[in-house]
Amino acid sequence: MKKHIFWVTSGVVFYLLTTAFCGFYVTNFKEGLTNKSSSVIIARKGAETVITMQSDVHGNVGDFAMVVPVPEVLKKKQIKTISPSIFKKLSDYSAPRLTEYNDSDPCTLVDDRDLLRQLSGRISGVQLMKGNSSIQGKDRYQVKIRENFQVSCYDIVLLSAKNAAGLQLWLTDHGYKIPAHANELLSPYIKSGMFFFVVKVDQRAWKQMNISNLPPIQMRYSSNRFMLPLRLGMANAEGPQDMIVYAFSDQGRIEPANYRMIEIPTDKPLPTFAEERFNEVYERILDQKLEKNGRNVLALEYSWNISGNNSNKCDPCPTNPMSYEELAQAGVFWLDPLDNSYKGDLHFTRMRVRYDEEHFPQDIQFQATPNTSNYQVRYFITHPYPADLSCPDAFPYYQSVMMRRQEELHSFYKLTNYADMLYASDYVKEYVEMANKALPAYEEAVKLEQERMQKEMRLRATPLEEKLKKNILWLGRGGKLPPYFGLLMLGLIPLIYFYFKRNPQFKKA
Repeated sequence: MKKHIFWVTSGVVFYLLTTAFCGFYVTNFKEGLTNKSSSVIIARKGAETVITMQSDVHGNVGDFAMVVPVPEVLKKKQIKTISPSIFKKLSDYSAPRLTEYNDSDPCTLVDDRDLLRQLSGRISGVQLMKGNSSIQGKDRYQVKIRENFQVSCYDIVLLSAKNAAGLQLWLTDHGYKIPAHANELLSPYIKSGMFFFVVKVDQRAWKQMNISNLPPIQMRYSSNRFMLPLRLGMANAEGPQDMIVYAFSDQGRIEPANYRMIEIPTDKPLPTFAEERFNEVYERILDQKLEKNGRNVLALEYSWNISGNNSNKCDPCPTNPMSYEELAQAGVFWLDPLDNSYKGDLHFTRMRVRYDEEHFPQDIQFQATPNTSNYQVRYFITHPYPADLSCPDAFPYYQSVMMRRQEELHSFYKLTNYADMLYASDYVKEYVEMANKALPAYEEAVKLEQERMQKEMRLRATPLEEKLKKNILWLGRGGKLPPYFGLLMLGLIPLIYFYFKRNPQFKKA
């Protein structure tokens, strides 16, 4: 029997503004597929929506397939594939990043910090359950084929179904195993009158393309409802699923309307040992933030006004901003080319959702907001000056590094809630020892500096006799007062008094 793999995504293009390979796999062999992560790009203006779906699928894909509920029977012109590089470009551009600084030589007068490089974060994997083959039933599908065409390496069929049991029976009779409770998840979409977009891989065409990963699928539709249906994607999920949503609008941020969106702490210092394990550290930061907020929230990781008239499309820029051609590939359809740029209003939002049945009982409803403020998740580390310093300024510099490292550890513990870090005790201790070693040279330098200042003060001080030399010229040669000068002045005072008192002329006055 020919092997088939169905992936029923939660991507509804019905209320869906977005569907992102967040459904369940259908497979008829033991190995199954695993989905390490899933991503979706949404471009929304008015009621017009373009959705691009990608999944990092691993395993023997065979004839991979997925099923997507859609609000109308899509035509071939509404569907295409794009290069996977667009997802990588968006990830590199907006992923949480680590910025690295180096201390300058404290023994020089230069006090700059040079930005070396920025490291883009990556997301953790998502494991989905494995399926087993099963065949049951015949007929009574009440399933009708509406359209049938090929796009790239995909064979696409659009179906209509009268009930979920018939659709499930159709899938299983064609050799695909779906989760036992898929019936109840499919039923709401069927009752809403939606059609089903079934995509299978033409393995021969795929091999001829000589590519290792399946190309992302993009579809365009019009709907007043702006949603991300997650419920269908939880059918065979093994624990929480992880998804990144890249959203473009002509207004401001895209935000959930029926769930809260939180911001991840940003612009915080981290210890230097976090550099080699930054992905793990950030996942811990994200998980702690989600835990504190009840896990039924979306996390904002990036938001930026990248309109054509805004020259500051990132700060700092880990990669070149998206070009007009790249944005057009991503589904942004309302911009106009302009020289090496474009014109038109555009806001980019990156959201992270980690979902399961317990915490996301409803599909996510989105809304475009007027909020155009910029935000990015960024952390930084600062490397001390690497040389063994012997100048007098080494001691205060080492003290400053000690204090900074204590602050970095405090920030690290607060963000990650790691209770035990084996090497944390040596993180500050190292510079305590270096400061103690540099202390004698610093004390000697302080002593010499004090002596120099005292000498300078003596040179600057002007004795009283020097002032008399300059200002009391009548004191005579040398400007020195005789030792009997005070007694002489005391003796003259009574004589002057009696002289004025006895003189009749002064009495009349």
